[in-house]
Amino acid sequence: MSYNTRDVIIFSRGAIEAMLTNRGEGIVATFYGMVAVYEQALLFSSQHNI
Repeated sequence: MSYNTRDVIIFSRGAIEAMLTNRGEGIVATFYGMVAVYEQALLFSSQHNI
């Protein structure tokens, strides 16, 4: 799976909102958000040969 920057922002916002409303869901959303950011960083570095 790959995400663009907009998806990562949506993930991050969703993680924050979920954390504020429900701690259990927030932890899961935060995990998925971090995975999305990590995948985006890998994708970026592979495209730009960093």
